[in-house]
Amino acid sequence: PAGLVRNIAVIGEMAECAFKFGMLERVKEYAKQLASNERVTAHGMMWTGRVAFEEGHYEEAVRLLQQASSIMKGSAPVVLYLAEALMRKGDIAAARAAFQKVTEMSPTNHAAQVGLQKLASLEQLSQA
Repeated sequence: PAGLVRNIAVIGEMAECAFKFGMLERVKEYAKQLASNERVTAHGMMWTGRVAFEEGHYEEAVRLLQQASSIMKGSAPVVLYLAEALMRKGDIAAARAAFQKVTEMSPTNHAAQVGLQKLASLEQLSQA
């Protein structure tokens, strides 16, 4: 188990670096590696969901990130990614709830606060 946790961390870090540099195909490869083991399937879903989001497949991103968040309870990053996907999909109420959940889990999470501000702006535009 300790070796498995180390491997998860290393693959996760590699996926994060690849994601930051826009290397989505490489992220997909890392996600497959993570998904190949039952114990780390949620991490694979998270990365596959992030790639789907970046490729504009918001329905798929939401589905994968919801699954990942149900397994990785308490993971603010997963819920944040889900909130962003929900916002892009146009599900404003669910996005708000997810962003608020992130701020409850991590009160200083700047990205969640920015997400809530974006939602407020969207609502003002829709009411105008």
